[in-house]
Amino acid sequence: MKNLLLIAALLALSCKAPVLSGETVKETRNTGQFSAVSLALSADVFLTQGPVQKIEIEGEKTSIEEIETVVEGEILRIRTKDKFHGNIGKVSVYITVPEINALSVAGSGDIAAASDIRTDELDLNVSGSGSIRFSKLSAREVSATITGSGNIDVSAGEAQSELDVVITGSGSFSAEGFSVPETDVTITGSGSARVWTVKELETNITGSGNVIFKGNPQVNANSTGSGRTRPIQ
Repeated sequence: MKNLLLIAALLALSCKAPVLSGETVKETRNTGQFSAVSLALSADVFLTQGPVQKIEIEGEKTSIEEIETVVEGEILRIRTKDKFHGNIGKVSVYITVPEINALSVAGSGDIAAASDIRTDELDLNVSGSGSIRFSKLSAREVSATITGSGNIDVSAGEAQSELDVVITGSGSFSAEGFSVPETDVTITGSGSARVWTVKELETNITGSGNVIFKGNPQVNANSTGSGRTRPIQ
């Protein structure tokens, strides 16, 4: 009789189908409103601009339980919890937001916007080996800062006013499909920038970095070291 009761109890527990640690789950996160995203872990963020704010996070259950999505001011911060010191597996974060004013990556994470992003002023920052990528971007002015070996790529679009790029280290900025009236590029180290400038281009290079430009702008190039500013061949 005791054996029958034990078997019945085990069957009842098995019907609950617990989530295994290796099973991939998707979870919706609710936060306050934000217009900037800060990624501070090795994850893939897929960004979409849309009228209704939404955050979904996908990965192993044990991994996403250790990830915070917290809004501080107008910044959505994606990071691990304070006491977590392990390794996060493959994690994907899907974000839809009406307005984007700033994106930053610290570490080896990636933020990718596959849809057209439209905004006024946009501040981009990569620190480490991470990346920020746009398929198409439309803005009034854009500021991009790369520290380390990371990269920022803009495949298409335009800025109505100006583009300011600062690279420290071996990072790269690639935006030869992104039309801008005025561009200012500062490189310290071996970094590189590829830009499309219509009217004015100013470059300041310290080290072996290179600026390669598209268009026929008035160029003011300053270099200390072997760095060069030259048109696309």
